[in-house]
Amino acid sequence: MADRRFDVVSDSLEYSVSFEDLPAEGLWVSLTAGDAERSALAERLDVAEIEKVGAEIELAWVRDQMGRRLIAITGEVHASLTQICVVTLNPLPAELDCVIDLRMTDRPDVAEPDWEADHDDDDPPEYLPEGAIDLAEVIAQQLSLDINPFPRSPDLPYQDVSAGGDGDHADAPEKPFAGLAALREKLDK
Repeated sequence: MADRRFDVVSDSLEYSVSFEDLPAEGLWVSLTAGDAERSALAERLDVAEIEKVGAEIELAWVRDQMGRRLIAITGEVHASLTQICVVTLNPLPAELDCVIDLRMTDRPDVAEPDWEADHDDDDPPEYLPEGAIDLAEVIAQQLSLDINPFPRSPDLPYQDVSAGGDGDHADAPEKPFAGLAALREKLDK
């Protein structure tokens, strides 16, 4: 997308496009978060800090398989942030490169999934009753989907604690009720 001239370039994520105002040829938008937006987004995503957030987004009119007009939102979000390791509680830097690929409509009948149709459609388009697309919200939601919910330092050794104990299960019984069988034998003696 970097080779495309943007129609809108903004030092803020706060940018909305109404369905009525979207040009027929579409719109290319480049947004960069300011300090206050990064701070609010870090709080919303529950991360220690967000150093950088930028997005390059294209909004275009498209038609679905049934010929209905939708707005396709495609693009990329790039973020540099610091999370807290869930094991050591140390800061953990992270880089996110997210891909946006959404469809939206201002018509409720178009947003209803057709369960009887034999389509390979992923999801029905999102219905926006107010008829405007808030790109800051699109970016925040995409980051929340792509962020690691349990960040862990890569240099920590892995320890399987799913079965309890210290993670060394070489001498564990092979059958799930072997321990009960051993107890029964002990009680029978």
